[in-house]
Amino acid sequence: VTVASKTLAGVAEPFQIQGETLSITTSIGIAFYPRDGEDPETLMACADKALYRAKETGKNRYRFCAAFE
Repeated sequence: VTVASKTLAGVAEPFQIQGETLSITTSIGIAFYPRDGEDPETLMACADKALYRAKETGKNRYRFCAAFE
């Protein structure tokens, strides 16, 4: 939670490119080994589902894999 929150806050900081102030947002899906999967493919699939759930709930958020919710 701490790392995800700090990452979202850091990415959201406005920055300058060629005199223009820009800002972006991101969404993060989180899966944990071994609870959410024991192989890379399963973990990535679970994190991907959590990522899309984060995007559906307003963007610039993180969500855990369904195994934790």
